[in-house]
Amino acid sequence: MMRRWRPIIVNVLAFDATWTIALFAAAKGWAWVGAGVMLANVLGYLVVTSKNAGAAWRRELGLIAGFATLGAAIDSVLCSRGVIGLARSDGVSAEFVVFFFALWANFGTTVRVGFAWAWNRAWAGVLFGLIGGPLGYLIGEKIGAVTIGAERARSLGVLAAEFAVMMGAWFFVAGRVLPRRVA
Repeated sequence: MMRRWRPIIVNVLAFDATWTIALFAAAKGWAWVGAGVMLANVLGYLVVTSKNAGAAWRRELGLIAGFATLGAAIDSVLCSRGVIGLARSDGVSAEFVVFFFALWANFGTTVRVGFAWAWNRAWAGVLFGLIGGPLGYLIGEKIGAVTIGAERARSLGVLAAEFAVMMGAWFFVAGRVLPRRVA
């Protein structure tokens, strides 16, 4: 039984550890370092899981890159509108885009393994996004890594909508293009 859960536990802990390190790095003004840590996790994940996934790892890489690009683009628009910001950064910069791309890509490492149960359950992605998205930003703000716009309720509502749509879509698409095997 433990053998079945081991990859899921390792996957979720690796994501959470790199996310946490990246937020603390960004809070110190080292967002580039944080992005590097998260991208190293993505690379490590793809190397390790490609051995078991066969040719399907290319589809997973495409899914991660596509959603990370879309997420970073949306976050860049939100930053330009004052909804969010990267602490110690001046608006939408290369540092901002790379950091937020890395955040989304890092999350992408959990979709096939940690969140396999949510595939084809768009409602789970929507619910996770509604709660997890704003909560992640509140934690990031508390650490000092990100800022939330002055109109807090509006900003958090926009983030909830963004994450609800992104997670719902990501889980839906994953169920159609990734293999059912967890690890």
